[in-house]
Amino acid sequence: MARHEGVAVQRDAVDLDALARRVVAKAKGQVGAVTTFAGYVRADSLGKGKVTSIDYEAFREMALEQLARIRRDAMAKFGLADCRIVHRTGTLKVGQPSIFVLCAAGHRAPTLEATAWIMDEVKRVVPVWKRERSKDGERWVEGHDHGRRQGHATAPRLPEARLPFG
Repeated sequence: MARHEGVAVQRDAVDLDALARRVVAKAKGQVGAVTTFAGYVRADSLGKGKVTSIDYEAFREMALEQLARIRRDAMAKFGLADCRIVHRTGTLKVGQPSIFVLCAAGHRAPTLEATAWIMDEVKRVVPVWKRERSKDGERWVEGHDHGRRQGHATAPRLPEARLPFG
């Protein structure tokens, strides 16, 4: 197995539809659900002004190590058939995607739970820093607890029988 299989830190965006088709084809009929997540740069900085862009910087080798560990842990913990995590670096404008997560499994519940867990872990341990830029200046933002300090909660973990959608 490649050292950093299924994860990347890169400047380019990812075509999630094409990636999902490749993952499903590779699984040879064993995947019944694929969850994709893309995080985008937003203009609102949780009450700190209007963002125009964000500069993402990473300690690349360490980020790859952590992303690979998160991927391995998610695949084992949630029984995933496959998982891909890509974090972008460089300057991204409002409306551009900064992170991509794809989880594939036989059923939907593990993919939904894994996606939320992966994002929590990425925010908590992956060495990626972001500098928000606005017309008023710039500021460095801590990623691991950015939303939690503002009262935002992570997605609830619902049993499959209670999922509100098909």
